[in-house]
Amino acid sequence: MTEDDAGRPLIHWPAGFTPERADCFCHAETTVPAPPAVVFDVLTDVAAWPSWVPGVSAITHLGGPLRTQCTFDVDMRGERFEVLVAECRPPNRVGWTAIAAEVQVYQSWLLVAARPCTRVITEVVAVGPVAAAYRESRPSWSDNITRHWLHALGMLAEKKVRTS
Repeated sequence: MTEDDAGRPLIHWPAGFTPERADCFCHAETTVPAPPAVVFDVLTDVAAWPSWVPGVSAITHLGGPLRTQCTFDVDMRGERFEVLVAECRPPNRVGWTAIAAEVQVYQSWLLVAARPCTRVITEVVAVGPVAAAYRESRPSWSDNITRHWLHALGMLAEKKVRTS
Protein backbone atom coordinates (compact mmCIF):
# COMPACT_ATOMS: atom_id res chain seq x y z
CA MET A 1 0.00 0.00 0.00
CA THR A 2 1.46 3.36 -1.03
CA GLU A 3 -1.43 5.64 -0.07
CA ASP A 4 -3.49 6.45 2.97
CA ASP A 5 -7.31 6.44 3.08
CA ALA A 6 -7.40 9.90 1.54
CA GLY A 7 -5.33 8.71 -1.44
CA ARG A 8 -2.16 10.58 -0.41
CA PRO A 9 1.23 8.91 -0.62
CA LEU A 10 2.57 7.72 2.71
CA ILE A 11 4.86 10.67 3.22
CA HIS A 12 6.32 11.20 6.68
CA TRP A 13 5.82 14.92 7.27
CA PRO A 14 7.82 16.58 10.07
CA ALA A 15 6.05 19.04 12.37
CA GLY A 16 5.26 22.28 10.59
CA PHE A 17 5.67 20.85 7.10
CA THR A 18 2.31 19.48 6.07
CA PRO A 19 0.57 20.26 2.78
CA GLU A 20 -2.27 21.87 4.72
CA ARG A 21 0.09 24.37 6.39
CA ALA A 22 2.23 25.02 3.31
CA ASP A 23 2.63 28.36 1.59
CA CYS A 24 3.52 26.33 -1.52
CA PHE A 25 2.91 22.61 -2.14
CA CYS A 26 3.84 20.34 -5.02
CA HIS A 27 3.10 16.67 -5.74
CA ALA A 28 4.63 14.86 -8.70
CA GLU A 29 5.18 11.28 -9.70
CA THR A 30 6.42 9.17 -12.54
CA THR A 31 7.31 5.60 -13.36
CA VAL A 32 10.99 4.90 -13.99
CA PRO A 33 12.13 1.79 -15.90
CA ALA A 34 14.61 0.74 -13.20
CA PRO A 35 14.37 -1.02 -9.83
CA PRO A 36 14.08 1.07 -6.63
CA ALA A 37 17.69 0.42 -5.60
CA VAL A 38 19.00 1.94 -8.83
CA VAL A 39 16.67 4.94 -8.62
CA PHE A 40 17.62 5.44 -4.96
CA ASP A 41 21.34 5.32 -5.79
CA VAL A 42 20.96 7.98 -8.49
CA LEU A 43 18.75 10.20 -6.32
CA THR A 44 21.01 10.05 -3.28
CA ASP A 45 24.27 10.63 -5.13
CA VAL A 46 24.11 14.23 -3.96
CA ALA A 47 27.60 15.09 -5.16
CA ALA A 48 26.37 14.52 -8.75
CA TRP A 49 23.32 16.81 -8.44
CA PRO A 50 24.96 19.83 -10.12
CA SER A 51 25.26 17.76 -13.30
CA TRP A 52 21.56 16.90 -13.52
CA VAL A 53 19.24 18.53 -10.95
CA PRO A 54 17.67 21.70 -12.42
CA GLY A 55 19.12 24.86 -10.90
CA VAL A 56 21.70 23.17 -8.63
CA SER A 57 25.13 24.68 -9.18
CA ALA A 58 27.13 23.36 -6.19
CA ILE A 59 27.07 20.94 -3.26
CA THR A 60 29.36 21.57 -0.29
CA HIS A 61 30.09 19.99 3.08
CA LEU A 62 28.82 16.56 2.12
CA GLY A 63 30.74 14.12 4.29
CA GLY A 64 30.21 10.75 2.66
CA PRO A 65 27.09 8.90 1.54
CA LEU A 66 23.64 10.25 2.26
CA ARG A 67 22.25 9.10 5.60
CA THR A 68 19.76 10.25 8.22
CA GLN A 69 20.95 13.35 10.10
CA CYS A 70 23.70 14.22 7.61
CA THR A 71 23.93 17.82 6.46
CA PHE A 72 25.18 19.58 3.36
CA ASP A 73 24.73 22.85 1.49
CA VAL A 74 23.10 23.25 -1.90
CA ASP A 75 23.49 26.29 -4.14
CA MET A 76 20.30 26.46 -6.19
CA ARG A 77 19.23 29.32 -8.38
CA GLY A 78 21.41 31.78 -6.49
CA GLU A 79 20.28 30.71 -3.01
CA ARG A 80 22.28 28.68 -0.51
CA PHE A 81 20.18 26.03 1.22
CA GLU A 82 21.32 24.27 4.37
CA VAL A 83 20.01 20.71 4.09
CA LEU A 84 19.38 18.18 6.86
CA VAL A 85 18.42 14.65 5.87
CA ALA A 86 15.49 13.71 8.07
CA GLU A 87 14.86 10.25 6.68
CA CYS A 88 16.98 7.89 4.61
CA ARG A 89 15.70 4.34 4.20
CA PRO A 90 17.25 2.65 1.16
CA PRO A 91 15.86 1.82 -1.30
CA ASN A 92 12.39 3.21 -0.66
CA ARG A 93 12.35 6.62 0.99
CA VAL A 94 14.34 9.73 1.62
CA GLY A 95 13.38 13.17 2.86
CA TRP A 96 15.16 16.36 3.75
CA THR A 97 14.64 19.82 5.15
CA ALA A 98 16.26 22.69 3.27
CA ILE A 99 16.51 26.16 4.77
CA ALA A 100 17.44 29.36 2.95
CA ALA A 101 16.74 33.04 3.52
CA GLU A 102 13.00 33.46 4.02
CA VAL A 103 12.04 29.94 2.92
CA GLN A 104 12.01 26.49 4.48
CA VAL A 105 11.36 23.39 2.42
CA TYR A 106 10.69 19.74 3.15
CA GLN A 107 10.98 17.35 0.21
CA SER A 108 10.06 13.71 0.51
CA TRP A 109 10.65 10.90 -1.96
CA LEU A 110 8.87 7.55 -1.95
CA LEU A 111 10.12 4.80 -4.29
CA VAL A 112 7.67 1.94 -4.77
CA ALA A 113 8.52 -1.25 -6.66
CA ALA A 114 6.30 -1.73 -9.71
CA ARG A 115 8.26 -4.53 -11.36
CA PRO A 116 10.30 -4.09 -13.43
CA CYS A 117 9.94 -0.38 -12.76
CA THR A 118 9.73 2.03 -9.84
CA ARG A 119 6.89 4.39 -9.06
CA VAL A 120 8.62 7.59 -7.91
CA ILE A 121 6.52 9.95 -5.81
CA THR A 122 7.82 13.26 -4.51
CA GLU A 123 6.08 15.94 -2.53
CA VAL A 124 7.45 19.34 -1.57
CA VAL A 125 6.17 21.66 1.14
CA ALA A 126 7.58 25.17 1.34
CA VAL A 127 6.85 27.77 4.01
CA GLY A 128 7.88 31.38 4.34
CA PRO A 129 7.49 34.66 2.48
CA VAL A 130 9.42 33.49 -0.58
CA ALA A 131 7.23 30.38 -0.94
CA ALA A 132 4.06 32.45 -0.63
CA ALA A 133 5.31 34.91 -3.23
CA TYR A 134 6.14 32.12 -5.68
CA ARG A 135 2.72 30.55 -5.16
CA GLU A 136 1.07 33.84 -6.08
CA SER A 137 3.32 34.96 -8.92
CA ARG A 138 4.45 31.69 -10.47
CA PRO A 139 2.04 28.90 -9.55
CA SER A 140 3.81 26.30 -11.69
CA TRP A 141 7.38 27.16 -10.58
CA SER A 142 7.79 24.30 -8.08
CA ASP A 143 5.85 21.90 -10.30
CA ASN A 144 8.18 22.64 -13.23
CA ILE A 145 11.35 22.17 -11.19
CA THR A 146 10.04 18.92 -9.69
CA ARG A 147 8.92 17.53 -13.06
CA HIS A 148 12.31 18.34 -14.62
CA TRP A 149 14.01 16.67 -11.64
CA LEU A 150 11.84 13.55 -12.07
CA HIS A 151 12.53 13.43 -15.80
CA ALA A 152 16.29 13.67 -15.32
CA LEU A 153 16.19 11.09 -12.50
CA GLY A 154 14.32 8.67 -14.76
CA MET A 155 16.75 9.15 -17.65
CA LEU A 156 19.82 8.59 -15.43
CA ALA A 157 18.35 5.53 -13.69
CA GLU A 158 17.33 3.99 -17.02
CA LYS A 159 20.81 4.65 -18.43
CA LYS A 160 22.41 3.06 -15.36
CA VAL A 161 20.30 -0.10 -15.88
CA ARG A 162 21.19 -0.27 -19.58
CA THR A 163 24.93 0.09 -18.94
CA SER A 164 25.12 -2.34 -15.99
